[in-house]
Amino acid sequence: MASKLTEQRMIYEAQRHITGERKDPLNDHEINAFFAGPITPELVLTLVTSFEKNQMKQDSALVQIISQMNSKEYLIPLAISLRFGANPNMYVSYPNVGTIHILGFAYLTLIGIGEPRVDMAVFNDAILLLVASGSKWTMPIFDKEGGFVIEETPFASVMRAGISTKSWLEEQGFQTLFGILEQGMIKTVEEGTLMEIGTLLGRKDLLQGPLRPNFVILAIRSFSNSVLSDVPIPEQTTIDHPFLMESVRVMNSASFKIFINLGLTPSYLLMNKIIIDMRKSHLRKFVIGRNQYESMLMTAILSGIIIDKEQMEIVSLTSPEIFESTKVKYQVPSWKKVCSVKKGKTPERLKKLAFSLSLDSSATKEQICDNLSEMSKADKEKLKEAASRRIQTK
Repeated sequence: MASKLTEQRMIYEAQRHITGERKDPLNDHEINAFFAGPITPELVLTLVTSFEKNQMKQDSALVQIISQMNSKEYLIPLAISLRFGANPNMYVSYPNVGTIHILGFAYLTLIGIGEPRVDMAVFNDAILLLVASGSKWTMPIFDKEGGFVIEETPFASVMRAGISTKSWLEEQGFQTLFGILEQGMIKTVEEGTLMEIGTLLGRKDLLQGPLRPNFVILAIRSFSNSVLSDVPIPEQTTIDHPFLMESVRVMNSASFKIFINLGLTPSYLLMNKIIIDMRKSHLRKFVIGRNQYESMLMTAILSGIIIDKEQMEIVSLTSPEIFESTKVKYQVPSWKKVCSVKKGKTPERLKKLAFSLSLDSSATKEQICDNLSEMSKADKEKLKEAASRRIQTK
């Protein structure tokens, strides 16, 4: 419980720095505490936002993530720090050993001393993330200032200048992946692992074909949105598509917008969740979370989603500014909002508007939208009258 409370406090402190309430960035001790608890959506969103706004040092985050790593979930922040430019070849101070390459630091921290902190599969994935980001196992394990011998350590016999990271790891008895990797670099690993690494790092060049649904979910959770732009959308079998639901759960407004633009539509229940969670985030002063929900709300409204009086009431209680912004978005003509997303099924209200204007209502959504756009340019009044008649005949 104490570690979770500490983590929540550090998330709050990181947010204060992001919003300008706190002037100095989190120090190494605070960053270490930031990663002490479970890897929650709040932590991941705060980490991504901190990096986007250059409010946390990527190198410090990478070291502290490895220092706290105890489960597979830590691969997400590890990958995020590397995506945002953490140095994959830094040298890190390790107690009673000296200054050691990050690959050696990861080994000592996670596997080499005492009980292993993670299983070998997770450790190998961490190594692959580092290697795919540029870690070189041919570099010296100790830098020129850290390669001296300390007799009282169990590593004294191998602390000599010039030994490579790979050779040192092998002398510790670790069967490295590097022999496999040397044959063809990162792409020689098992396909499922390669898909996971490529997804986490946002590396389309590592993906072996289209993303399967489980990797799409991983991309959403890790904010690896660059690999989502052309994913295949499986048929929806529930009231809301899992991709939309996961985007809302982890507060990823960018992936939410991508899937809306690919033709997915949130239900009334999912819109309820967005609006209620936005209010909850506001009440507990989680500003960056509230902002994500607000962005999702605006994306949905501009795509043609209608929210009712009760939902608008919750919005008004959350923030007068968000309420006013919502009203402004509603002033956009309904057909334009629906047509802002040209993929997906054609709503009945769009078909009826096309029919009232003597357009082919059986055409595709994109064709109807193109025709309405051309008509709007030529005769705005006729389109306005048709929309008005449609409303009166409801």
